Amino acid sequence: PWVAELDGRVVGSMTLTDGPGPYLAPAPEPERYLHFLVSDRSLAGHGIGAALVAHAVAEARRAGVGLLR
Repeated sequence: PWVAELDGRVVGSMTLTDGPGPYLAPAPEPERYLHFLVSDRSLAGHGIGAALVAHAVAEARRAGVGLLR
């Protein structure tokens, strides 16, 4: 899991895995799955969710994976 912090306070989190949950069939190519993306509602519009998704994309690319679900 990853967390987003602002001034030492956790304001968001997500989990990135390499396997699907029981509700998805595996893709025919290497993939990563983003689960449980959450952010502090009082900071809506501050880009916390977007920053976490950008981090997930970067992590997938670093692993040579082109599909993020």
